Amino acid sequence: MSGINNPPASVVSAFAAPAFILGTSNVEGAASTAVRSDATILAYDATVPVTQAFSDAAAAGAAAVAARRDHRHGMMAAPAAGAVTHEGGNTTEATTTSTTPVDLLTVSGLSIAVGLWVNVKAMIRKGATVNSSVGAGLKINSTIIGEAAAGAADRFAGMGVSSVAESRVGQAWLGPRITNYVDVGSMGLASGISNSDNSVGTGPNISADTPIATITTIVLRGDCDATSGVTMGADELQIYSLATS
Repeated sequence: MSGINNPPASVVSAFAAPAFILGTSNVEGAASTAVRSDATILAYDATVPVTQAFSDAAAAGAAAVAARRDHRHGMMAAPAAGAVTHEGGNTTEATTTSTTPVDLLTVSGLSIAVGLWVNVKAMIRKGATVNSSVGAGLKINSTIIGEAAAGAADRFAGMGVSSVAESRVGQAWLGPRITNYVDVGSMGLASGISNSDNSVGTGPNISADTPIATITTIVLRGDCDATSGVTMGADELQIYSLATS
């Protein structure tokens, strides 16, 4: 039995460098040479792992060497910013009973460059005060581009004269703010009921041109009608920008 583990020299015809191949099945082989106990077996090479890309298909691979335990694949570059970027928001409700326009919700710390489309969305509500109305307006940086006006049809969003508690979603589109194109694109209700007691925002009540400058602050303004003592609330002011290409 010792001959199995330590074959006599007469049995070994010659020694040779290992030529083992990593494969997917066991194969007997045909070489008549032996391998020394301190020989080195090829298991790895110096090929760098690939950097995968999005949409790469899975593949079994064909290399006849193994991967090291601590190998590392390259990572594809971070994707470019998507078509829509959430620039900021304010999710703390603010209320007012003021009968003159006041600032309600503010989103500051923005940096929206000239040349980007901007979408502003917010929710507003009013209490169930008899014959009451409220309106919301919009301020960009320090410029009021659409003033709040209770009871008016043209403003960011609002509710006309009614005696019930209501809520609305309003939005405004700002164009890329380039020379000769500085008016707010549209303002009005994105959703909500409409009946004989409710006027809806149908277009911008433009107070001033949209500033051709980096947008750093967007403010939602509010106004209540002068006779009812109604409470107006606003919440979920959210700002988005859209890539131009």
